[in-house]
This record gives sequence, structure tokens and C-alpha cells, in this order.
Amino acid sequence: ARSTVSLGNCSGVIVGRRHVLTAAHCSPRVNNNVSFYDGRPLPTNLGHRISSVMLRPGVDWSRRDLTDTDGKFADIAVLRLDRDIPSFARVAELPFRYPGNEVWGVMVGRGTHEGAPNPESELRYKWTKTYSSDTNDGHFLVNSSDVDPGDSGGPFYMLNPSTGRYEVQGVLFGTVWEWAYRGKYTSIRHHLRWIMDNIGYDAGLSWSTGYASDRDLTGTTTTRINTPGAIVDFRMCGLECEKEGACTSVYYWQDSSARSSTCWRMSAVRAWQPSSAFRRGL
Repeated sequence: ARSTVSLGNCSGVIVGRRHVLTAAHCSPRVNNNVSFYDGRPLPTNLGHRISSVMLRPGVDWSRRDLTDTDGKFADIAVLRLDRDIPSFARVAELPFRYPGNEVWGVMVGRGTHEGAPNPESELRYKWTKTYSSDTNDGHFLVNSSDVDPGDSGGPFYMLNPSTGRYEVQGVLFGTVWEWAYRGKYTSIRHHLRWIMDNIGYDAGLSWSTGYASDRDLTGTTTTRINTPGAIVDFRMCGLECEKEGACTSVYYWQDSSARSSTCWRMSAVRAWQPSSAFRRGL
């Protein structure tokens, strides 16, 4: 609950010290209030203001258009707050991958819940499984239809079994009673690069250039992405590091066509070598 927020008319999720994700169709506005939860189901009296709103290119809710210029579903907005989140609030972890169909997760929202009024914005939870094998169209579905007005923009959390921690996989679009609309979430993993751009994501690392030779590395793991059109980004390398408890630093290489990359993740580095061809994060 500490990473979920109330926008008054909708829900949202904290993804940075000053950033929240919600649904574009919630029509968030600059100077609107965002309320926080401290682990209890009712929001605290502490609220921050929205200082800016970013939507995917092509999305325009005034025309009921939630498709971005890539032709993908994108009912998502990045909100920047006027100051850092309170100390009791928590930043939700971003996902490195979407786990597929028939995987358990939990829907969270401050909606009307079974049609009953919810003037105090009390949070409710519902466990359900995913109903989509991939997020190639920018979204995924879940099995449950138990969502209500006010839940829009709320997070869908899923456990990452390799870390034992929960990650936010999507923000809710669907409270419409229609197949493939209700229980529909905009995929954070699909739009991750755009989200990273807008929240200034750095994985908590300080980035520069350089690499480490094999003799200067300890505890090394390597990931190579070699798929045409794959998202290859040094920040994804940092996100992988964030998922590994032993990782303290990374270096990253991408080929000139931007179609393949290699990420080295280390627990310790004795010495770094200069090279503008590699990015390193400490």
C-alpha cells in the first residue's frame, strides 16, 4: 500500500522519488493533489501537487484516443510531483520482464468497490491471475472483473520469484463492462523505456564511460540481448543489476546498429579502463 496513491478520482503508483504513474484517461492536471498511504488502508492527510503530466505521443483522451504513435495501447501518464514523496511512502520496483499468462498478482485501487461509495479513498486488494501471454500490444488482461470506478490507474503487483519482491507490472484501464476492456492494464514493461526517460531512471548508479578487464572483475554475470528490435538500453542493464543483491556495478556495450548489447554485472571491480565505447555504472 505504501507505493499506491490516490488522485481523488483515480489511483496511481509511485515509481520514483517524485514520480507517479496513473491512467491517461484519468485526465490528471497540474496542481491536482496526490495523497499517500502509510501502510494502512486510508490515505494520510499529507498530499503533494502535480507539477507536470507526460503522456505517450499520440495519446489524446479528449478524442478518446489511447493508442500511441507506435499503434500500441498506452493508457498511461507519468506525473511529476512538486517535491519528494514522504518518508513513509515507497517506490515500487519496475519489472525487467513480464512473466506471462496464468501468473498470480494483486490489483490495488481506491475505487467504489462493489458499487458502494468510498468517500475516504480506502484501498482494496484483489488477487487474480494474468490472462495474457505477452504485452506486445502495450497491455495485458487479468482474469478478474472485480474493478470499479476510482480503481483506474491503480497498480497490478506481481511477485518476482528470483528476488522475492513485488514489482508493478501495469496500471488499470478497464472498468468498462466489455470483453477485452474490463480488467485491462497498460503494460509498464512494454512502455518501460519511455517511463525511464520521463522519470530519469538511473538504477541508483552513477553513470560514465569505461570498462573493466576480466582480471579486475569478481562475481560477474553477463546478459546478451541479440534480438532485432529489442530494447537495448544501458538503464536496462542497471535494472538487471538492481534485481541482483550481489551486484554493485555494471558496464554495458551496444553495437552500432542498436540491435544487440551486452550487460556485465559485477559484485566488485578492482580497476576500470577508459573507453568511450562502454558505459559503466557504479
